[in-house]
Amino acid sequence: MKPTTRKPSRSYTLNDLLGDDLICGLDSEYVTGAEKNDVVSYQGYVLSNPNPYEWIEIMEPGRRLTLAEVVGRIIQKGLDEGFLERCPARVVLAIHWSLAELTSLQDFRKLKSQFDGIRNTYVTLGKAFRSSFKGKDGKRRKIEVSVFDTTLLAPDKHRKLQALGDLLGLKKLEVSQEEISNVREFFANDPVRFQAYGIRDAEIAARWLQRMGEFRKSLTGSPDLPLTLGQIATEFVQTRWKPAGISHHEVLGTEETVNFKGSRKSVPMQSHHHYLTLATEGFHGGRNETYFYGASPIDEWGDWDINGAYVTALCALGTPDWDRIRVPRSVDEFTSDHYGVALVRFRFPDDVRFPCLPVRTRTSLIFPLQGESFATSPEIELARRLGAAMEIVNDTAYLMPMREERPFLGLAREIAGLRERYSVSGNECFEHLCKTVGNSIYGKLCQGLQRKRVFDTREGQMKDLPPSKITNAFLANMVTGMVRAFLGELINRLPRTRMVISATTDGFISNATEAEVMAAALGPLGLKFRDFRHSISADDHAVLKLKHRAMQVLAWRTRGQATLEGYDGFRIILAKAGISAPTSDKEEQNEFIVKTFIEREGNDRYEIELFRTLRQIHDADGALDVGKYKQHIAYRMDFDWKRLPTSERGTSPILGIDHVWFRTQPLPNAAVYQRLRDSWHAFTRENQRVLKSESDLADFEGYMAIERTAGLKRSRKKDPEQNAVLKLFLRAYAHEELGLKRVLANRQLLDCLESAGFSLKLTDVENAKRAKSQLKLHCLRPTPAVTGLLERLQRLFPTFEADRLISKAGDLFEYAANKAEAPEGQLLMPGI
Repeated sequence: MKPTTRKPSRSYTLNDLLGDDLICGLDSEYVTGAEKNDVVSYQGYVLSNPNPYEWIEIMEPGRRLTLAEVVGRIIQKGLDEGFLERCPARVVLAIHWSLAELTSLQDFRKLKSQFDGIRNTYVTLGKAFRSSFKGKDGKRRKIEVSVFDTTLLAPDKHRKLQALGDLLGLKKLEVSQEEISNVREFFANDPVRFQAYGIRDAEIAARWLQRMGEFRKSLTGSPDLPLTLGQIATEFVQTRWKPAGISHHEVLGTEETVNFKGSRKSVPMQSHHHYLTLATEGFHGGRNETYFYGASPIDEWGDWDINGAYVTALCALGTPDWDRIRVPRSVDEFTSDHYGVALVRFRFPDDVRFPCLPVRTRTSLIFPLQGESFATSPEIELARRLGAAMEIVNDTAYLMPMREERPFLGLAREIAGLRERYSVSGNECFEHLCKTVGNSIYGKLCQGLQRKRVFDTREGQMKDLPPSKITNAFLANMVTGMVRAFLGELINRLPRTRMVISATTDGFISNATEAEVMAAALGPLGLKFRDFRHSISADDHAVLKLKHRAMQVLAWRTRGQATLEGYDGFRIILAKAGISAPTSDKEEQNEFIVKTFIEREGNDRYEIELFRTLRQIHDADGALDVGKYKQHIAYRMDFDWKRLPTSERGTSPILGIDHVWFRTQPLPNAAVYQRLRDSWHAFTRENQRVLKSESDLADFEGYMAIERTAGLKRSRKKDPEQNAVLKLFLRAYAHEELGLKRVLANRQLLDCLESAGFSLKLTDVENAKRAKSQLKLHCLRPTPAVTGLLERLQRLFPTFEADRLISKAGDLFEYAANKAEAPEGQLLMPGI
């Protein structure tokens, strides 16, 4: 085992099965309690040579064993019954979710700082846990115990123990939900089935760890047992580059140093170090947006995915030419054949449907029409083709050529070949593992680039997740930038008559025909992806794949889509946006999501059950076992305001109830996005509203029509826009401002306004003269209601300078009748 930055005390190999080390699957069964669980049994499955053996011990209520007692009794049984010739010096415990099993032990308070935390579970990264037990002969034997968690070694979509058993050909024994809920009663009623059920779980864990050792050896040549699939991915990269004549120093921009003790260490070379901060700033997540809210029109909606998006983008990377990295003179020098990041100030033409330059806000990644962006080479190249005007800010940029050598192409080809070979031979297990390892390479490239805090169980404090051995910001930002750019190219090349419901990282939902989608994939980046797909695999070279179809889609926010009407022969479209459904069946989840969407109210919250985290259990110091706790969460099924609603809106029935829908357009800039989000949260808190009807949207627009400013509050009563407009008009009239002269007495002014259809009181007119009733300029936004009210007042008082009340920030909702001005403080280039 060599998976760690800490120096391990011992490596555990397959050969050790014949020597001093023992692999043992460990499992426990318990009845979940409010805080502490009732442990019913401990069971183990030992891979001894030549024959494995089983061990199980039933616990009386309230009784538990220590780790030393468990290990000791397992070993003692092997010695007593002839499965073991001698006591092993080391025991490797294979556990599926070790957090649950270790908290079931009597001495967990001692154990919690003896193992290392990874992704909410325990493993052995550093020193093994040293223990001892007294055998039947009275002698005390020392032993080292290491923990491997099979949840960290499970391929994508096969995380559950049952799925691992299926891949191994070891079916997890089926028991009823009632039996699982009360395993003590299960044991009392059917002890034989109970023991077989528990031991099979331990066997699957042991066999899977053994199989993972075989897989690692076949892929990398290492005889050590792996801790994670990401570790195998990193090792796979390192072991393949050197025989292929690829220098990892040249690819990663590092060099080797030797200190005074003779220790060798890889450090970034000067050019790498100089531009590292900028390269890290250019690393963003995927493009995730919703372009439509509500129930879509009835049509043929396709859910398309870029095939192997991140693996293909990796293959397009040439070896960086670190000696030729430089500051570019212009954005015109950026192409997808160069590594590069620049802080650009940009503005897209108003008719661009999907701007492609990412802007990071405090809450989300957005794609507005103008602003400043840390953009990568492919995105800058695409922005130029979309007609964007751009300039580099303060020479904050780098550009670096690629060499012809493609360091990741051979890796992808080998993975594709192995998957095909394992698929043909029927080795489904290794085929799934190869796919996960191939996809994990990108994850290891970007590990640690964005700050992520993890809990260090040995020291009991939070620490930053460290980079992997192949972490590289220059390579990672190019991969994510290329995928975002290709996705942006695709949806911008679709016919303008076609709708796009959403974009999610490497896919999109649209009613474009298959021919139109395939034509959109023939842009410059699409052709590049096509060429590299052909280079990777002759059998799986499609650039795009149709995953799902539906006749009607419900969309509400980023990663939030469901199916209202399905399409025969295709799986439904469903992305729950983090909402927990009380079922594992996808069709039932879809029904739950749709029903929840149409029935939700402003103060609704739903109850979910969450497992206690490693940190919660660790801090409880033995007072809590693994279990669930209830939490009430507000439904987040309103629009996320990453785009602006257009005037194309209406209502459609969902489950027989009318619900608002609207199309969207790009945000003007990041300031508008943040103002919209903050205002929506304030509006929903004050009014307990959700976005279900056209009046909800209109009322929010009215709420947004009034700038928050001292002396002018947003009325919670009906017609807040009219209240604000009249209040400002009366103040201007009373103080003879904005071109108005005070020629009418209070009662005459009231009669004049009431005759024009305005509703107000005499006290409103009288209060406008008070000293604290100061006039505020530029505090109204030009919504249809506001502009209509001001026009009516101007007809009564032609000298009224109503435009001076309109905000310089323009119209957030971009109504066609009121062209927005550039937002105040917006960074614009001369001539734009």
